[in-house]
Amino acid sequence: MRRLLLPLLVVAVLAPQNVPAGDYTVGETTITRLSPQARALLLGGLRLPEGEVEVRVYASAEPLPAFLDWRSMPGGSFVSGVRWQGLCGSCWAFSALAAFESVVMIARDEPGSDLDLSEQYILSCNATAGNCTGGWLEGAFEFLRLAGTPTEGCFAYLGDDTIPCRESCHATLDLVEKVDQWWFVTAGTADPATIKTALQYGPVSAGMAIHDSFMGYTGGVYDAYGSPDTGEGHTVLIVGYDDAQQCWIAKNSWGTGWGEAGYCRVAYDSGCSFADYSLACSYDPAWAPCVTWSPAEIVPGEPVTITYDATGRPLAGAGGLLAHWGYDGWQGVTDTAMSPLGGNIWEVVVTTPGWAASLEFVFTNGAGTWDNNGGADWIVPLFGSAPDFVMDGLLDPGATLLAAGDDLHLWSAVSGPLLYLAVQDLATPRTQDLFALVSTDTLSAWPAPWTKSGLVVAWSWYLAAEVDNNWSGWFDAAEVVQDGAAFRRANGEVLEGVLDLGVLLPGRSARDVWLAAAAYETWAGGALRRQAPPGDGDGSISPPEMVSDVIVPLELLRLDAARDRGGVELAWETAAPASASDFVLSAAAGDAGWNLTVEALDALRFRARDRSSAACGEGEVEYRLHGRRADGGLFLLARRALSAASPTVLRVDPVRPNPANPGLEISFTTTAPGRVTVRVLDARGRQVATLL
Repeated sequence: MRRLLLPLLVVAVLAPQNVPAGDYTVGETTITRLSPQARALLLGGLRLPEGEVEVRVYASAEPLPAFLDWRSMPGGSFVSGVRWQGLCGSCWAFSALAAFESVVMIARDEPGSDLDLSEQYILSCNATAGNCTGGWLEGAFEFLRLAGTPTEGCFAYLGDDTIPCRESCHATLDLVEKVDQWWFVTAGTADPATIKTALQYGPVSAGMAIHDSFMGYTGGVYDAYGSPDTGEGHTVLIVGYDDAQQCWIAKNSWGTGWGEAGYCRVAYDSGCSFADYSLACSYDPAWAPCVTWSPAEIVPGEPVTITYDATGRPLAGAGGLLAHWGYDGWQGVTDTAMSPLGGNIWEVVVTTPGWAASLEFVFTNGAGTWDNNGGADWIVPLFGSAPDFVMDGLLDPGATLLAAGDDLHLWSAVSGPLLYLAVQDLATPRTQDLFALVSTDTLSAWPAPWTKSGLVVAWSWYLAAEVDNNWSGWFDAAEVVQDGAAFRRANGEVLEGVLDLGVLLPGRSARDVWLAAAAYETWAGGALRRQAPPGDGDGSISPPEMVSDVIVPLELLRLDAARDRGGVELAWETAAPASASDFVLSAAAGDAGWNLTVEALDALRFRARDRSSAACGEGEVEYRLHGRRADGGLFLLARRALSAASPTVLRVDPVRPNPANPGLEISFTTTAPGRVTVRVLDARGRQVATLL
């Protein structure tokens, strides 16, 4: 790492408080309330660098301000909110990302913006930085330099290092921000003058040793003298200092129920190796990605040109490169030689199959050196593939209310094989544990393997959120384990989650599940207090106190309607496998009505032909395509009215825009030039818009 000389940035001096060093209090915190086993999962996050490291040399000028706090600058706060790392030793990711969030806000001059980037992306996607048993600060910063990280809403924090990287949202590569440079401020010895100088440019990540008293810290200026050392390392973010109190001001990642609302003041002479190792980073708002592709929207089955700039990357200066690429989760892996364009820039052309939904690629010199984007790979959704739901604790737009009762609302949406569920608790304050319950069976009954009483249906999966510790997670009711491969979850204003039915119910769809929402009393032995749909008051949930997911039991990808002298032909395609019996296609002309026979071309494609005299005539014929619900009822999928003046081909893609993909494309072919009016109707046949 190069030694750089930096000028001193003078910042405002703000009024400090006067509290003597070592005067702090210890009491009950979110950490002391944890069991020793749970506490062990939280600690041990910091691993020290291996071998010698080089520190950045700052050009200093005197005097340094006696007080600095990046939360209280003249323009406002340049520190992001206090986070909770959960029962995972991921403090290394939280500390590094908190430093990066601050320097981004500083570089953009956006105080108070509370930038929130994704720690889970670092945890799930890095190759060598660390996991829930600990990690390296320098590894986290290097990952942020190579791959960056998207917004929190793109990949919400789950505190689970087994969650696959590809569960990040489809727009990841459009949302990432990257570190420009990172460096060690101190390496082995905490030098206050050096750290203070570094703090003039932004907050600094710092390591420390955890002593018993730190877990119960509730306020004051902390030192560890006289308190046993746990032998575990930890990292925090230094956001300022106060010479009057002889202390650092730091943000922790243990939630606001610890310390001074999540912060602490630590004495310069702390006795806990505070800031013996510390790092900082910078951000360039004008940074450019090292990989681009053309066209920007990659179409399955069509060639795409990938351009890679190896400057500053692991493959810089390589004599030859290969693109190592595949599709849909690294299927069909191929190595394709890249062409040099000069100046460390390389190019390759690849073509995915026509059915592919994503393109994945990394680069190698063929001799063991790789650029895999820090472990995240490059994963590009292809044009037309459905984007994912966003797990951010907020109700996704377009979700449909399935059931309501006792101030509980159960919401749902479907996108391809993904079933989105959200439980909204309207009661305030929220004092009960929330559950979203999913079953593939309405007949069998036995207690679910959970501490709550009253669960008598064989629930297949359930999403839980406990109010006492803000924990949330999916469980497979048959195995009582969390499974990151098929589940997504988040807890916030709503408890929301996604089930990948393509993984959990291969060949089946949302029509095969039954749902309910429930609220259980945390401190009353798990008694059932509220439920949606409304229950009969017997303290348990049993049929018919559940609802079938009827919002989009069948999702159309497209519907074509063509008319000629021989009649009308309709053809459509579904997002998930279905059968001809899942559809009812009716036709009407004037007072006459008739049903058409549906033919299955395969599990996803269907068609029907109308050779009636009305279809061959000059008058208007209206066609209504219905889907069949699990309970036998029908719902309207699409409606078409065709006449001799109608377009010969009409395509709507997708027929029913889903919450994650609200875009809609309408195309048609007419027999002659003229003015065309497109009426947009909802599922009940009500006109909601007119397009010209």
